[in-house]
Amino acid sequence: MRFQQELYHYQDDILAVFESEKARGDKKIHIVAPPGSGKTIVGLEMITRLDTPTLILVPNITLQFQWKDKLEKLFLESGETIESLVSTEIQSIRKINIITYQSLTTTGGEDDIIMVKIYDLWFGDFSGEFLERKDFEEFIQNLKESNSQEYSDTVGVYKKKLKLDTTEGMLEKLLSEKAKTYFLELGVNNIGAIVVDEAHHLTAWWSRVVYHLWEILENPYIIGLTATPPFDNVDFFDLDDSYAKLLGEVDYYIPTPAIIKSGRLAPYNDLVQFVEPGKDLQDILDAKEKLLNVFLETERVSIAKHIFSIVEEESEKLLKNNPELLDSYLRFIYHSAPELDISEYITENTIEPIILEDIAKSTGKWLMNKKIKDSKSDNQTPVKSLFFDLGYIWRGSNFFRFQTPIEKLLIYSKSKIEAVKIILRKERENLGSELRSTIITDFLSADSDYINCQYIFEELKTEFSDLNPYLISGQGIWKIGANGETELLLNETTLSVTEKLMKGEIRLLIGTRGILGEGWDCPKLNTLIDLTGIVAYMSVNQVRGRAIRLDRDNLHKTANIYDIVCIGEGYQGMKDFTRLENKHEKFYGVNDAGMVVKGVDHIYPNLRVHLCDRIKINENMLKRSSFRDAIYDLWGVGKEYANKETFGLHLEVRDAFRIFPLIPLPFGSMGNIRTMFQETSVLKYMGQSYYFAIIEKFLSRFIQAIMQVLQENKILPADFIYNLKRDEQGNFKLTSTYKDDLVSKAFMLHISQIFSPITKQKYVLEVPMRQLENDTWSDNILTVGLPDVLSKNKKYRETLETSLLKFLFGNTEDEMKIQIELNNKNQQYNFLIKMSNILWIIVWFIFISMNISTFNAFENGTRLLFYFIFSGGLIYSFYLFFKLNILINIRSGKDITIIGGEIRLASTIICILIVVGYFILPMPYINNYLEGIPLIVLLLLVLGLLQTGIFIGVRVYIQGYIRKIFSPIWMKYFIQTDIFYLKKQSLDIIYLNDPEIDKRAYISKTPFIISKIEKLWI
Repeated sequence: MRFQQELYHYQDDILAVFESEKARGDKKIHIVAPPGSGKTIVGLEMITRLDTPTLILVPNITLQFQWKDKLEKLFLESGETIESLVSTEIQSIRKINIITYQSLTTTGGEDDIIMVKIYDLWFGDFSGEFLERKDFEEFIQNLKESNSQEYSDTVGVYKKKLKLDTTEGMLEKLLSEKAKTYFLELGVNNIGAIVVDEAHHLTAWWSRVVYHLWEILENPYIIGLTATPPFDNVDFFDLDDSYAKLLGEVDYYIPTPAIIKSGRLAPYNDLVQFVEPGKDLQDILDAKEKLLNVFLETERVSIAKHIFSIVEEESEKLLKNNPELLDSYLRFIYHSAPELDISEYITENTIEPIILEDIAKSTGKWLMNKKIKDSKSDNQTPVKSLFFDLGYIWRGSNFFRFQTPIEKLLIYSKSKIEAVKIILRKERENLGSELRSTIITDFLSADSDYINCQYIFEELKTEFSDLNPYLISGQGIWKIGANGETELLLNETTLSVTEKLMKGEIRLLIGTRGILGEGWDCPKLNTLIDLTGIVAYMSVNQVRGRAIRLDRDNLHKTANIYDIVCIGEGYQGMKDFTRLENKHEKFYGVNDAGMVVKGVDHIYPNLRVHLCDRIKINENMLKRSSFRDAIYDLWGVGKEYANKETFGLHLEVRDAFRIFPLIPLPFGSMGNIRTMFQETSVLKYMGQSYYFAIIEKFLSRFIQAIMQVLQENKILPADFIYNLKRDEQGNFKLTSTYKDDLVSKAFMLHISQIFSPITKQKYVLEVPMRQLENDTWSDNILTVGLPDVLSKNKKYRETLETSLLKFLFGNTEDEMKIQIELNNKNQQYNFLIKMSNILWIIVWFIFISMNISTFNAFENGTRLLFYFIFSGGLIYSFYLFFKLNILINIRSGKDITIIGGEIRLASTIICILIVVGYFILPMPYINNYLEGIPLIVLLLLVLGLLQTGIFIGVRVYIQGYIRKIFSPIWMKYFIQTDIFYLKKQSLDIIYLNDPEIDKRAYISKTPFIISKIEKLWI
């Protein structure tokens, strides 16, 4: 056996780890890699290198065939046959034995030993219903005769419980004789390795049996291969006990982005669409919300005061043992009774929006106190009933959350069908005949109150009949018949339907997760709409994996994966969004800045904060769905990667206009700058080059000053580097490729404490901003917190002040403008645009004046009107191209004062238009028409010449000198823009714990930039 092709480099990395573990005598190899990454190839290569009889365990027959097929096609050498090498039955043993877990772990029949144990468990659960054991045995006999199905089902339940019995010898008693015989034969044939494929199935009974076999075979090599180890809502390496006992720690983890960059999996684009619940469901939510608000209007302050007393008494204990509960209490106080001073305890989490969990926990604590004080009263029942309807049940001393039917109606809302239609229309427009889509749900039946396959099929079959939709489930396969009715297909199978989807005979497949989840494979699938309610990593990973298989016929395939989220009004209305957050918690995706981010924010930056703009987000998602090629490029397929998780900082501009005045832009717009930038691509590029560039430069200098202080004081290594990047929304990403991830994380934490709400910071920095508005100076203040690491030492704070003065103000002695070069660029651009507005009118006037004799030759007003329109359009074309070229140069970062190229291009275009006009205008008037042209061309060429050659040095020198002297006059009389200054003499560092300082005034301020630490993969 020998692999006949080249391995991917990440597969080489895995095998290097395998060789290292083998060299040091570790026989447990545990590999985690996503679906489609070639785990089968890696497993077979390990077997080849071990060169020992091997047992391969798989969860189903399909994977049995896959291992056998890969071995035959890619590993067999001349003279070797698959029949002589491989066995797939427990009746025979060969060098490679591929067996299902089920075959290996079968239990014995209902023999006396097993049944006695089962009856013991059964009787123990119901002993209170029988006077004596013989009464129970009589009941069993009657049940066996009268309802054999219920008897068998109950025996099956207790047999499962028995499998968890770890009593010595119990496993041997439960195993079938066939399984025990096979174990012995494996030992006789010297099996030296066990490979467990899809190892996440190895929990409970299966893992116990495999571990038992491993011991019988005297601890051979055991190789675990999986995409989804059995963990949920815990850290990655906190694995299931039985699983970890068998396979040990993870030896190599290769995340999905690495496989995508290697070209083994297709890039994907996570998208979301938001919908609202139906009126009936929203009415129910509103009714419950109203009852809650009535209760809070009466008791809110009372509850807040009681919780405040608990925080004062137990804050240290809560901070140590249950910081999440402390945050919950503080949030309730902060939003319910702002007059209570919690500035001593406040954190950034405190000022987040209050949620139902905060209200429930605080109310529960208050309710328990009332119960203790008034033990005889039973006035708590209405409150408990109120919170029960909201999804919180009273258990002992407080409320605990459970999932209510209302929450499930949100998660599985039938209103999601409208978003499904919108998505399919857009994808049909995007891909046409290349569309291969699937919709996956948890439910089949149309009788369900939840969105389900049959309901979706009926809703879509008319409008999307051109996609030839099929419905597939364990109960059958359906399509649209000739008469438009649903037709059951008796001769179709999952395999045949998948083949039709591959060929494009059908372009929409609707099915349940049981059929279209783990094990289903369709490489041409490029659109997945996930309507399931799953959040468990194992399940989500398997569903998402269906869409990112590589299509060998389209190596640039990019899959769009959609979630549809139903958000209602009120506290309960966010349950489906919380599900989305939990679902994406451990998954990566690429954002608009080309960064691979973990968590829901890779779909849209700071998504929860922007939920008020759900309509805009929906529109953004649909636009993004069209940019498959751009998303492919953002993933960087084929580029090198470090395969490590690091940390970055998302910086979002919030209150910038208070600090950095709004710069007037052309086209007469003075509205919201971000909204305006999103209206047209041209204005968006202008925004990136002007307004946000000012903020970017300010941020860059500020962060550079902080880094210098940290490095000078040996807090940060001297060779530390960072990168600041702006995305399309005008937000910023701070990242670092430094070799030590912990150092990078610490740096991000320091910067996040600066650009975040004032909460726990001991010191703040105040930078007065002087703003010129229409000849009047006004003062504003930029307030930012100091990171803890710089607050604890006076020397650090003084060094910071010096560093900030250096980077923000340079070496000048008096007041200086920040971003002088960017302001100048903006001033010159505005001036050029204003001049061009005048220029094209002047040129048109000259053009007409020089051809005035032509007017008398026109025979009627129609030709005169045509002359005006044509000549005006001709000159206006020059104006438009002039402006467009300036904008293009802005985008590319050129200095817009160098306009020679733009003028020359405009001159060329005007000449072309004149030649075109030569053939359009009537022949008798051509001579008159041409009279004015040489002067126009000459004027344009002279303007162009002044920007080139020997004149450019003189021009730059003169412009620089004039700018230095007359810049304020230029700005005041020509540009009329707001100019902002920083006063270096007024840079202040304020101690917030000073009794004379009102800390709450600082806490209430909106930060001009907020930050959020993100997990990145690089």
